[in-house]
Amino acid sequence: MFRLAPTPAYKVSKAALNMLNKQYALALGDEGLTFVCITPGYLKTEGGGPYADLEVEVGVKAVLERMEKLTHADNGKFWDIEVKGYTNPQGLQYRGEEVAW
Repeated sequence: MFRLAPTPAYKVSKAALNMLNKQYALALGDEGLTFVCITPGYLKTEGGGPYADLEVEVGVKAVLERMEKLTHADNGKFWDIEVKGYTNPQGLQYRGEEVAW
């Protein structure tokens, strides 16, 4: 993964986002609010470049589909998108599973 995202600041920002999600989930979950993180995948954006896995439209559609399935039981979780039938050359699949942190 270091070769894909060699910048330590990028990795730290993702860890901070996950911690912020957890903190809001703990602090406000009892009030009926639900906080989640959803990774849109490795998208062909300015940051992802032309060799990224997915077109932006595919990532957006998959995020919206994941959002439609969320319940309060998902509070504080981090989800991957689901793109059925996709496997990149390194074997990565987007299975729509909870990402363990």
